[in-house]
Amino acid sequence: MHLRIPMAAFLAALALTAAARGQDGEDGVSRLVEELGSDEWAQRDRAAKELLAMGLAARPALRAALGGTDLEVVERAKDILRQIDEGFCRAALEEDGELLTTLLFHLEEESREGAAERTARYMAGADPGRIEALESALRWSFPTRAWWRVTLYLAGRVEGDFRPAILEIALGAGAMDPAGLAEGLAAVRPIAGDLALAFLRSPEEACGAHPTKEVARSLLEAAYPTADAQGRRRLLDFAAFMGEPSLATSLASFVPAEGADSRLLVATRAFLSDEASRTRGIDSLAEFTEPEARQRLLESLLTGARIELPPPVLAVALDPADPAREIAAAAVARLGSHDARARVRESLVANPTDEARQISALLSTETRTGGIGLVRLASEVQGSRAAALGTLALLCDTSHADAWGLLARLAREEVHPFSILGSFWPLHLSRQAGFASVPVLAAVALNVENSTCVRASAIRALAQDHPALAGPVLSVLSGDTEDGIAAHESSAILEWACRVGGETGAEVAGNLMDPEHGTDRLRQSRALEIIEGLGGRWAVAGAARILTSDYLEEYHPAVLKRAIAILRREGGAAAYEALLSLHRTVAYLPPNVGTDAMRALAELGPDDARTVEALQTLTAADEVGHLDVAADLLIELVGRAPGALPAALDRTDQCWTGEGDASATLLERVRRLVARSVAGDLSDWTVYLLEYGEMGEPAEAAEVALAWIRDLPATSAVPALWKIAVWASSQEIATRALTLAREKSGLALPDSAAGPSHDPDAVEEGQRLVEEWLAGQK
Repeated sequence: MHLRIPMAAFLAALALTAAARGQDGEDGVSRLVEELGSDEWAQRDRAAKELLAMGLAARPALRAALGGTDLEVVERAKDILRQIDEGFCRAALEEDGELLTTLLFHLEEESREGAAERTARYMAGADPGRIEALESALRWSFPTRAWWRVTLYLAGRVEGDFRPAILEIALGAGAMDPAGLAEGLAAVRPIAGDLALAFLRSPEEACGAHPTKEVARSLLEAAYPTADAQGRRRLLDFAAFMGEPSLATSLASFVPAEGADSRLLVATRAFLSDEASRTRGIDSLAEFTEPEARQRLLESLLTGARIELPPPVLAVALDPADPAREIAAAAVARLGSHDARARVRESLVANPTDEARQISALLSTETRTGGIGLVRLASEVQGSRAAALGTLALLCDTSHADAWGLLARLAREEVHPFSILGSFWPLHLSRQAGFASVPVLAAVALNVENSTCVRASAIRALAQDHPALAGPVLSVLSGDTEDGIAAHESSAILEWACRVGGETGAEVAGNLMDPEHGTDRLRQSRALEIIEGLGGRWAVAGAARILTSDYLEEYHPAVLKRAIAILRREGGAAAYEALLSLHRTVAYLPPNVGTDAMRALAELGPDDARTVEALQTLTAADEVGHLDVAADLLIELVGRAPGALPAALDRTDQCWTGEGDASATLLERVRRLVARSVAGDLSDWTVYLLEYGEMGEPAEAAEVALAWIRDLPATSAVPALWKIAVWASSQEIATRALTLAREKSGLALPDSAAGPSHDPDAVEEGQRLVEEWLAGQK
């Protein structure tokens, strides 16, 4: 029953959107699923092929069919689903080799043969025993387009405790790559709505992981078309919570012209400073039955530019049964006439509640209570949400500097009207009052007594609306590793750093790379990318900051490799010094990072004696692979850096493993070492070579050595030949070496000194002759 279609056709099918589900849309897909149980084989076969060609677009209907009673349909649906799932993941893995490699590593696969298909099967099947490894692999892989498709697809399939974790991974990565998130959601459109709704929790919960406005827009647009009534209200609430008018504008294209959703959208847009929506909403306030819409419209009056009180608002304030009475009363205090305020005050006294008693203070003055008065009253009736709402009426009184000063002081102290209001008000305050709100926003952001959500909103307002004035606040917050708010809002802060650039942007981005912030690899990578984009000394300083950190082991290997690549490309003394510092933290360098560091050092400091020392140190605590690279680099430096030859010989000796093709590798390394050496005493490398030969293949090692030495100058060749003659385990090789030494020196070296059974006295005599001859040559 297994069907196969060409990969090219499958990839083409993946591009289908939810709208391309056959000529008859969803009904057509359902009809094809029913035809899987047809009595005619040809019809069953045709339906299966068409469903398979639809790819993900057919998945919802096939999933629904699994609960049916027709076993033929159920079994065929299972098989088609399996092929769709495997094909989707396999196509992504074949596109992204790095993601495949990471997944194989965490799945502990030993062979890459057929790896994409096997790994796709594990992923598509959501095997519970593999989910933890998949989650770990996703955390270690950098987001690519294929990464997005696989991650979002997997999140739609995984059940239980791991699903929130994978969703969290995707949302965090989306803050760094909004375009990737949008593309990933488009690729898995049939399940995108459910995924987006899972991301968009209530504002109280969402403050733990704020998406950027670009990410939020992608999620909203993916979720709204398929959400139920409750889900749609959550999405509209989220648009208001984010304080982004553009989000409400995006939603407008999905919301019908009539109905509850339309009314809630009008209220949301009014709340987000759309005067036309505010006017339309207030005019029809009596027709609004949704509590959220009524409350939001009334709250928008407290911060809008309106001068006169709309009659429908007065009616709400006078109605004891209306849940929005207190908020309407605060609007009356700001906008109402003396008569209107008196009537509302009498109504509140006649029908007292805790909130009503507090709000009545706002109506007690003989004249309208402007911004400064409301702030002072709010400071006396702490805890009243309506009173706190009233404080924001000062937005229409920006000329009152005393009002702004008082509100900034309250934000720094124990009175927190913003905390009472909710986390979205700093953004709203910023958009209404402009630069005049900056002192208040700064006070809110810096006051650790405020809630995390409120502070986060103030940070976003500063970063997005007032970038030229946000630097001092963001510098303080990013530099304080004890206060976690900077890491909490790292996406917004890093985007700000990218926009402003220069010294301040580089400083803030550099601060956020500090592992003490608890910043993950994505934020570290984004911060380094911003600094790299500034170029020159900023790029070098940012990369050096990572490599000289006392917490080097807490950086992701890919971040370390990128930092080394920046230093290698930019070059200069500062880059070289940063690379030299790695010897202090050599134990924390992953193998692939250590080799990159060695190559960069050899390239930037080929004539510096410290390079040799650093290379030796970098290999001291690492694996054979590192030693191998170090030996090659040291050989390259022979003749240019003082002391390189002994170090290279030492690394060459350590590289020997005694197994496999170690013989050829070692001999080739020594060949290169000799070829690059200056004239001098080569006794050391000869000893190493013969020690290797004694353990492995003496004839091959000695033959190679004799061939090299024959062409060397006599002063270099004779001491080396003498050692071979004395220490070779083969009498034949020893005799040949002795004969060649005599030819090059003209010395009468004794025959009894050569070979395994050499005479000690003859060896002593021959050594004396060689030393005297060398002294005479000099």
